Amino acid sequence: MKKLLVFAVFGLFSLVTVAQNHGHGNGHGSGTGGYGGGARDSELVLRLWDDSNFTVVFDHSVYSAPTSVFRLDNVEPGVHRLIVKQSEYGRYGEVVNILYRGDIRIPDRTKVVAGINRNFNLEIVKEEYLGGSYSSGDNYGGYCDSHSGGGYYAKPPLDINDLKITLQNAGFESDRKMIAEQAVAMHSIITDDVFQIMLTFGFESSKLDFAKFAYPHCEDKQNYYRVNDAFSFSSSIRELNDYILGYGRRGGSYQYYDYKRH
Repeated sequence: MKKLLVFAVFGLFSLVTVAQNHGHGNGHGSGTGGYGGGARDSELVLRLWDDSNFTVVFDHSVYSAPTSVFRLDNVEPGVHRLIVKQSEYGRYGEVVNILYRGDIRIPDRTKVVAGINRNFNLEIVKEEYLGGSYSSGDNYGGYCDSHSGGGYYAKPPLDINDLKITLQNAGFESDRKMIAEQAVAMHSIITDDVFQIMLTFGFESSKLDFAKFAYPHCEDKQNYYRVNDAFSFSSSIRELNDYILGYGRRGGSYQYYDYKRH
């Protein structure tokens, strides 16, 4: 009788232990996305359209370190909750903007490459079956995931002369600015490209807005002071300088409200 009682107690303790281990995930690092125990076969790679920094909430796991490329492996296949955030620092401190809040479907044994576009929508760039490959949709922003190096191909250089012709044919300044922003987001640019584009704008405010927009994309930021020659007022130079200094303090994030205005 005593032996039966001992075995019963031991069995109950074992069941409680298994239940506790099954109910808690680690929620840290590159791992399970908030799930515990068991092998996970899928992966997620996420970025923004302008390659700026952001943070992620994936299901119940918070990834608070800003990054321009978010990678998560060992993800359980299925539908997950995804929140993408970006911080803006101004006169009144930090303001957290939610760029995307919604669901993302992760297939079984698949590497999903996704992006948040400039309209703040989620786009699935590519789904690569781990053991084979198939593509879903076009490459996002001129990027595709490299099979050999696991990185991203470089953006193609901007054909500034071709772009200037297109801008000159645009009837309205707002159209010119929209076209210029599209070109900059999709290509590799240098300071001289930004300067020449700014000269196509008639309004000082358009020049300033575009200079802010283009700065995160510029390859030679050390030469960016040269765009000041395109301004007519010193106040514009001071405002751009404040933006650039703030960009550095934010660790490379951009001023979110600039994008929402355009």
